[in-house]
Amino acid sequence: MKILLINERLDFAGGAERYTVDIAAGLAGLGHEIEIIYGFGDKFSIPESALSTPLAKVKTVFIDGLEVAAVSAEAQSFNPDVINVQSINEPKLLTELSRLKPTTSFIHDHRSYCPGNSKLWFSSNRVCPIPMSLKCAAYAYKEKCMTRRITKLVGRINNRREMLSALGQLPLVMCNSHYVREQLIQNGLDEKKVVVNGLFPGGLSTGVSGTFRPETELQPEILFVGRVFIEKGVEYLLRAAALISDIPFKISIIGEGWDLKRCGELALELKIDGRAEFTGFLPREEIDKFYQRCRLLVVPSIWPEPFGMVGLEAYRFGKPVVAFAEGGVTDWLSDNQTGYLVERGNVQMLADKMSVLLRDSSLAGRLGEAGRSLVLEKFSPERHLRQLTDTYRSLTVNRR
Repeated sequence: MKILLINERLDFAGGAERYTVDIAAGLAGLGHEIEIIYGFGDKFSIPESALSTPLAKVKTVFIDGLEVAAVSAEAQSFNPDVINVQSINEPKLLTELSRLKPTTSFIHDHRSYCPGNSKLWFSSNRVCPIPMSLKCAAYAYKEKCMTRRITKLVGRINNRREMLSALGQLPLVMCNSHYVREQLIQNGLDEKKVVVNGLFPGGLSTGVSGTFRPETELQPEILFVGRVFIEKGVEYLLRAAALISDIPFKISIIGEGWDLKRCGELALELKIDGRAEFTGFLPREEIDKFYQRCRLLVVPSIWPEPFGMVGLEAYRFGKPVVAFAEGGVTDWLSDNQTGYLVERGNVQMLADKMSVLLRDSSLAGRLGEAGRSLVLEKFSPERHLRQLTDTYRSLTVNRR
């Protein structure tokens, strides 16, 4: 098949971006002809580590700003069998592409149905329970969940309304978790046309897709990987860690974000700054070393993670996960089987579950191995690509 992939950016920085590159490599490896169109950020170049992978066969085309007429012309020139739109928020482009060829979209996050992008009410610290509507304008002021500049606010709401309408016209929409599926259906999409295809860890585009032998622990280590924003809940991790005083351990917090300075000050205030290391941004190969040596990963997100790829990355290394039970996390984390699900925001419960794994390395090993088995069985790249290509074929058959 000839498959056209479209995403706003093309790099290894974000989830949708890495996913686009990874499936391009995976699909090319299966013998499909792949082209990627993107229109924002830096020009993409294949990393040296990927020159020997199928990614080298993939054609990439930069069209500034993903201008609709130019993308349409390039799509017609490539003449694909199917078009798969990734993380874009331009309904006019989606509608135009769907007129040309069988088109589907893979929804990675909350942007298509949430004007604030996070499904989180910041003022009351609650997950937003309502579908997108004009009410979002009132909640922007009451809950501070999105911009309060009236022109931008109205523009966001109108854009989401148009995006949901465009998605509703597609024959099929894919997404990464059952939580995201439920949100799409709550916002008016036909449940028969929304399917879940869970993601996979590792890197098809760089050849990093195997599992690794864990290193010998010198000291039990708790790991956090992600953006250091309020919704990612690093504050909750630090407060939970401060409740554990009778076990030697360290915390490694990998990532950058606007909440980093505050979290560093909080660690000092809680008197755990000697245990907590804030590494900032690290390249993937360096992060893998932390996965290898940690005892457990914590995902303390207070927003509903659309999926939570870091959990599968931890499983890939045979490490258990402790996470707040919100969003797509529950698709891959089974309580008492591959780690622990904790009531959202419950710092004491988070501390208790972290403490259990810090005390018992054998238990952590068993839960982590169960996680690794889960990845091999249900979240492998082979399974994902198989479902993806089956979806593409069904779209081309039904279009005829």
